[in-house]
Amino acid sequence: MYSMDRSPADRALAGQWLQAFQQSSSAWQVCCELVASDSTPALEKLVGAQILRHKSVCRSAAGPATVLTQLLAVLASLAMQWAAWSGALTELWRHLPPDTMLRFLTVLAEEAVDAPLAEAAQDAATGSMRVREWSGDVLRWLARGLPGAAVTERADALRCFGAWARLGVLHEPDTPVEECRALVADTFDALLGSDADLAAAAAVAADLLIVHAPDGLQEELLPWIAPLPRAVLQAASEGDPERAEALCVTFAAFCSANAWLLASPSPEGSALLEGLLQCAALPEGAGGLPASGEPVAAAALAVWAVLGETLGALEPDRRMAPEAARATFSRFLRALLAALSPADRGSEPAGAPDRGGTGTAALGKHGDSFWQDDGAPLAAHAEDPLRETARVLGASAYAGIVAEAASAPGTSPAAVCGQLQASLLALRAAEEQLGEALSPEDPEAGGPEASSAAAAVAGALELIFSAAVATAAEAAGAAPAGALVGRLLDVLQQLAVPLIHHALAAGRGAQALLAFVLRTAGGALREPKQARVAAACILRVCEGAVTAGLAVPQDAIAALLQGLAPPTGLEPHVEQDLVVAAAACTCASAAAHLQSDVIRGLLRPLLPALAGLQAAADSCCGSAGGAGEALALAKATRMVGRLRALLQQAGTFLGQRGPAASQRTGLAGGAPTAPRAVAAFVAAWPCVAQLVVRPLPGAAAAAAALRGQAARCCTLAMRADEQAAMAALPAMAGAAAAAFALPGGHAFVAPLAAALDLLGNVGDPNPGKGFSTSRGAGNGSSSMATQTETLEGRDGATVRGLPYPRSGPLSEGGPWTAAEAALRHALDVVARAPAVVALATPGGGDAAPDLAQAAAVLTTAAARAAASRAWAPPAPRLALAGFSICAACAAACHPDVAAAALACLEALLGTCIAQRPVQQQLVDAAAASSHMVAGGVLRALLGPSPAPRAQRAASVMCGLAALPLAPPPPPPPPPPCAGLARRSVSVLPADTARGAVCIVRAFAEHW
Repeated sequence: MYSMDRSPADRALAGQWLQAFQQSSSAWQVCCELVASDSTPALEKLVGAQILRHKSVCRSAAGPATVLTQLLAVLASLAMQWAAWSGALTELWRHLPPDTMLRFLTVLAEEAVDAPLAEAAQDAATGSMRVREWSGDVLRWLARGLPGAAVTERADALRCFGAWARLGVLHEPDTPVEECRALVADTFDALLGSDADLAAAAAVAADLLIVHAPDGLQEELLPWIAPLPRAVLQAASEGDPERAEALCVTFAAFCSANAWLLASPSPEGSALLEGLLQCAALPEGAGGLPASGEPVAAAALAVWAVLGETLGALEPDRRMAPEAARATFSRFLRALLAALSPADRGSEPAGAPDRGGTGTAALGKHGDSFWQDDGAPLAAHAEDPLRETARVLGASAYAGIVAEAASAPGTSPAAVCGQLQASLLALRAAEEQLGEALSPEDPEAGGPEASSAAAAVAGALELIFSAAVATAAEAAGAAPAGALVGRLLDVLQQLAVPLIHHALAAGRGAQALLAFVLRTAGGALREPKQARVAAACILRVCEGAVTAGLAVPQDAIAALLQGLAPPTGLEPHVEQDLVVAAAACTCASAAAHLQSDVIRGLLRPLLPALAGLQAAADSCCGSAGGAGEALALAKATRMVGRLRALLQQAGTFLGQRGPAASQRTGLAGGAPTAPRAVAAFVAAWPCVAQLVVRPLPGAAAAAAALRGQAARCCTLAMRADEQAAMAALPAMAGAAAAAFALPGGHAFVAPLAAALDLLGNVGDPNPGKGFSTSRGAGNGSSSMATQTETLEGRDGATVRGLPYPRSGPLSEGGPWTAAEAALRHALDVVARAPAVVALATPGGGDAAPDLAQAAAVLTTAAARAAASRAWAPPAPRLALAGFSICAACAAACHPDVAAAALACLEALLGTCIAQRPVQQQLVDAAAASSHMVAGGVLRALLGPSPAPRAQRAASVMCGLAALPLAPPPPPPPPPPCAGLARRSVSVLPADTARGAVCIVRAFAEHW
């Protein structure tokens, strides 16, 4: 069109095409791309800008909302930042249509709010202040345009008013007061009007106005706020949840912003409290749920939590009297409990029984939506206000009101179940306050009042629990009954232990209460939806009984064992909790015969299962296996898991058997549970060992899980009774070494390292809890780092060092000599494993990171044992091979592999320095591998993330330099250090490069 070499007809056709393109919807995207691209020629960019300008100001060619908003945002930024454009608003008012101008003013206010937050520049703050100076003109223009405006323009004007209120212009001293009042009146008139779109826009504006209005304007809003609760109830009754939610959110926003007014003894505060109570008491099903999925009362409930906090923060002379506060929150609690109870949907059949009848038919006809779990929308929002209510009322008054609601006569069995579920939810929300009242930290501090309050709480809880159990039994098999039992078990899990402690302190009913809880939870184990919470409840109560010194009834233990008898049909997590609970009861019992019975009951299926699996493995050895083999391995893993739980409980209870614990539990001395558990482990180990050493390629994952459980059992056995476990160490160590390189076998590093640490303390009169040693001399970077690595199993339990007191120092001879020979042989077997040998090749640590870390940790433990016990030559093969393995793994990309390898090199060199006359073979191995170690350490500095490795690398190099190494025989191999040092200077950051040069210089000086 602009080419002079074209004919007038061609230029006219081009102009017509551009005009048609300008009217099309695709012009928005094309022209935006032309303007934004740096490669667009100036002429094309000009045409694109002209088309965008025409489309933005032409009302009939309005484009996509997002594009128009972006254009308006550009104009807003220009108006804010271009100080020379002093008449920006006047010029835009003259050129833009009213609806576009409204959108521009909204975007301008939003940009003014967000710009100072996104940019710290002074220009952004200056632009925001410039926009604020236009607020008076904007508010006057909005007030003039509202009368007689169409619904769409009126909604846009209200959104614009809310955006400018958010900017804070209502706090400006020159804000036009009358125009603001007119805009506020129009906002709330629209909010209470019948047009849904206009009311939605007004709700947004009202919320912003309430949050950002000054105090003087907040008081003027009271006449507009007062009718909102009545409008909320009306909208809910008419089945309009969207409108009810919007009105409730606005009312709750005002109450939250003026919580001090609600907490004050004033008529205005009392009126607001009454309205807030009406909104919060809306049942969940009132009018249905809005599109947000949240109940209408959610916002009002949040305000009650804020009100409770405000009452505690205000000065006494500015808040309502304590009696008035308790009366207000008592009303709220009763109303909320009624709202949490599900509505009785449908009519009852003639002659339907009340609480005294079965009620199963009446319950069965109700839907399951409410009864599925505790995650109902209203219940999820009720916890915080209930917790604050308990704090305001006190535990005894709160529990009394909840018990009163639970025992109220119901109109139907479903209503009774609903009342009880609501009461249990209230107990769950206030469990902290109720538990503290039942079992205070200082029982003597509260005096008789605290004792009376605890008795009142205990009585209320027992009443609710008994009613829940009776109602669930009457309605057995119906959905409400199952949900009721599930919620009851959840509450018992948290409050049964404090309740038992209170019963013990009061000297009444503790044993019966314990039996009641175990019986209730035991009856729910066969229900899939309740089994997990029931097992957790049994475990918590059994452990609480052990702590309180209360003997678990033998019939309850027998019921536990019967539930664990095969086939259990229980989930693994459920079975594990029950096993741990039975083991806890066993360890706490002072009766040796009961311990034996429980241990036999827990482990009776173990040996037959392992023997059957061994026969199955023999028959399919060498084949691909199959689902049957994997299933058998899974069963064996669960059986070994029982043994692990028993050993863990035995060791834990052994750690609690100090004088104070014995006095607390009343079981001084106790029966030797730990030796019995370890004896069961020793009896089962031969079958376990024959399984863990088999490759079993057809069920690799199941075999790996079994090896992990078996390794954990070995470690726990040494914790529970180290003397008995060490007597069986030769068989344990042999199987552990044979399975070390198999999938999951690296978990055996934990028991092998723990055994090495135990062996290192043989003969030590003060064996302490840890086995760390500090080696080397000097200070700064010249000293070897203290060896304090921690070995952890798959479940994160620390196995390094025994956290249990010993009866005396470990003595040499006997099983310890055999244990040393077995461990030495095990280390040699590990060192000869092909997978371990492959770790010494480049990239071997990255190819098998778990095995590499396990090999490095095991070698570190061998070095600690050799340093503390001074093993006689020859040194273990794994320790000799550790130099080459760790030199290769130190340069691994895997950060944990590199860290473990460098730590192992530190330990090996520390042993060489500390035990030089005795461990000369180890010193010779270090000398022979010195070039390999130095090269591997420097390659570690050239790998990824060199900074975390620098300190350990320096320690290793200085430890290597401290050894009296002979010069290499002629012809000397070309030293790799110089080339690596030159490369490090060019590749590494400055600080790390200087560190590498210092390492090489120190090494060269010592060499």
